[in-house]
Amino acid sequence: MREKLRNSRGETLVEVLVSVLVCALSITLLAGAVTASANIDLRARRRTRNITPPSPRRSGRAGLPPAALRRRILTTACLEKQR
Repeated sequence: MREKLRNSRGETLVEVLVSVLVCALSITLLAGAVTASANIDLRARRRTRNITPPSPRRSGRAGLPPAALRRRILTTACLEKQR
């Protein structure tokens, strides 16, 4: 080990290739994680859009009464589970 530390000849070709391989694998795994995260975010946004009551500004009405809102949320949740 001390001999390796004292050696000033540089890295071998195998060591360089292994380090490039590790970097390439890391980048590939990171890209996969970002893609999976984006898909999860998209699904969550769709679910939220389905159970969120309409905004009074968008619909032109005051919104749903609490009982109807609860019924809509439960119905939407049940439909999501059936898919």
